[in-house]
Amino acid sequence: MTYTLNESGVTRGDGASIPADEGNRDWREYLEWVDAGNTADPYVPEPVTIEQVQAQRRHAFVVESDPLFFKWQAGNDVEQAWLDAREAVQARLPYP
Repeated sequence: MTYTLNESGVTRGDGASIPADEGNRDWREYLEWVDAGNTADPYVPEPVTIEQVQAQRRHAFVVESDPLFFKWQAGNDVEQAWLDAREAVQARLPYP
């Protein structure tokens, strides 16, 4: 049997996704397999496309920074908060 690490546990060679849950029989079998000296293949995340990041950024800007921008445009003193919110989105969602 082979295993590959994933975001929430492991994927077994037959394609079954096994969460890291001590109550799960398959997870306990995986831990026994590791205790026997075996090593799972490393987790390799799917590459993120620039289109995906652009879509995530658009959504984050609408939710997080645009309301501050409109308040600033209406005369409220929130320009720096708006700029900080935009910078935070860009830092959290960098382009690949």
